[in-house]
Amino acid sequence: MRQLPGPARVRYLHAGAGFHGDKDYRDPVGEALRLWTDLATRPGRLAGSKFLYFPHENHWVLSPGNSRVWYETVFAFLVQHVLGEPWRRPGLL
Repeated sequence: MRQLPGPARVRYLHAGAGFHGDKDYRDPVGEALRLWTDLATRPGRLAGSKFLYFPHENHWVLSPGNSRVWYETVFAFLVQHVLGEPWRRPGLL
């Protein structure tokens, strides 16, 4: 199966949120940052894309404190882009 992220990402015209744990060895952080940067800087892309990096987590965010940060960030992102309210940085960040 051929994987071409370039043509597939053309369809995304909304702000995106990226989350990455540095110990996820299946997906190096450089690749995650590259994809997020490509999506966030694409012409016509809505402002407000976010990237959250967890240096001590793997694919799943498991520690209780980081899990709370993850959920607060996801909910704040959804409130901004689904409900149309201004971005409010989560208190734990």
